[in-house]
Amino acid sequence: MPSSWPAIVQFLESYMPLIHTTVVRWKCPKRDSYKCNSNGGLESKAFCIRDGHGDLVYAKAWKIDDYSTLEAEVKGFKRGLLYCLSHNLIPLIMETDSLIIKKILDGIWEVPWAISVDIREIREAMENKDVTVLHTFREGNKLADYLTNMIVNFAGTNSIHFNHNNELPTQAKSILQLDKQGTPNIRIKKGKNKLCRSL
Repeated sequence: MPSSWPAIVQFLESYMPLIHTTVVRWKCPKRDSYKCNSNGGLESKAFCIRDGHGDLVYAKAWKIDDYSTLEAEVKGFKRGLLYCLSHNLIPLIMETDSLIIKKILDGIWEVPWAISVDIREIREAMENKDVTVLHTFREGNKLADYLTNMIVNFAGTNSIHFNHNNELPTQAKSILQLDKQGTPNIRIKKGKNKLCRSL
């Protein structure tokens, strides 16, 4: 920051925050295939499965204790994957907003010891299966994110599940419908400050 008042005024007039925007959509899987979105936080985890029309097949959310966010993300991913495979919901897209999970399963990043057992079980479950793992931004993972946060506020139960669109809470129904319509979500990220002109 300049020290003289005229220079400070010039600096502030020249200031321009650098904003990056990205259009993010939840994309429907192909007909006769399925997509499972998963999510996890410090207090809960969830997954939701949708078919080639974008309709809900199954969703479940749990409260959890004593897990890091990464551990919860991995466990939510694993539970969704195992549910789909046990019910023959394939071809399957596993979509997560955790870039760490994506990079680890692609073999690009090393596996932290805290999730090594879960990652091994995930890899073994996916072996020779028609399963694709994709990364999305949080804005493209809204339904799983909503369910993860919703279960925390439920009293008297540690888990909840849904088998059809009509069983979802009102806000979740709205999210699902917007996803089916391909409604864009705008992801905004602030970059490093930039000056319009040099001082």
